[in-house]
Amino acid sequence: MSEMTLPYIIEKSSNSNQEYIDKKLKEFGAVLLRGFNLHSSQDFSKYVDQLYPNLESFSYTGGTSPRSEVLKEVYTSTKMPFMFSIAHHPEMAYQKSFPSTLFFFCKNEPWIKGETRLADLRKVDKSIPRSLRDKVCEKQILYNRHLKSYTKMRRFLAGFFPMFATSSWQFVFKTEDKKQVELFCKKNQMNFTWNQDNSLSISNLLPGEHSGIWFNCIHFFQLHPKIWGYILTVITKLFSNIFKFRIPIATLGDGSLLTDEEISQIILAYKKNEVKLKWRKGDLLIINNNIISHGRNWYIGQREIMVKLKGVSTFTSPA
Repeated sequence: MSEMTLPYIIEKSSNSNQEYIDKKLKEFGAVLLRGFNLHSSQDFSKYVDQLYPNLESFSYTGGTSPRSEVLKEVYTSTKMPFMFSIAHHPEMAYQKSFPSTLFFFCKNEPWIKGETRLADLRKVDKSIPRSLRDKVCEKQILYNRHLKSYTKMRRFLAGFFPMFATSSWQFVFKTEDKKQVELFCKKNQMNFTWNQDNSLSISNLLPGEHSGIWFNCIHFFQLHPKIWGYILTVITKLFSNIFKFRIPIATLGDGSLLTDEEISQIILAYKKNEVKLKWRKGDLLIINNNIISHGRNWYIGQREIMVKLKGVSTFTSPA
């Protein structure tokens, strides 16, 4: 594949119909619409639905990020505090089915930093050592999460540290109904166990690749300072020890963890191929989630990025 700059930028005066956007999205993986007079979350939602009327919405049920729904099917990108960066990841690659297309809208740009980092997974795949890639894809990946009950105390603490929300099953599955949770788990081929303390343990085995390229969240589910930074790693470990919640973790299918060297190799592969998008107010970024990963830099200022998830992709190789 030839060298290309991400994302492909389409100005207001340019051709902006769905056919043209899809052509560039397939080629580049990410397209930025700039100067389209989008000012609010309502503008954003309406424009996306008009642009892609036949692309079904994808719910964030089962997700791991602390985000809230500001409009029907429009979410905050994340509530992770401004001082933390977010590692590269394909959206919801820890589930059997995941959104095929992501739409990000900049309602307010940050003063400093806050770029969205993008990486072409086709290039990342080639940058990961063959021995590591083959090992992960052969053994597959086991994603493990232990979700507590969302008590009043945990709701209060979530206001200070978002991980308290994402570590509860009511928040993750958007329901108090255990039957609905079980139906979701069965549909997504997740193993689940209700524990005596009303907590929920879930796990699912998934491939390390999708459509022949590296596509997973194995490093994202490792609480490691090279991924999450030293401050967040220390805080999360401290809070998990004090308040007794288990951190989501991904192992190889045989239960073994990646070594520090292997984690470093994955991080390097992403970093080698990443580009940084500096937001402008009103920007609309469209990402082909099957081939582009994304992350976030720390920032200063009021950064407001909204997101809509659309389309459904499913792992092509059976788990």
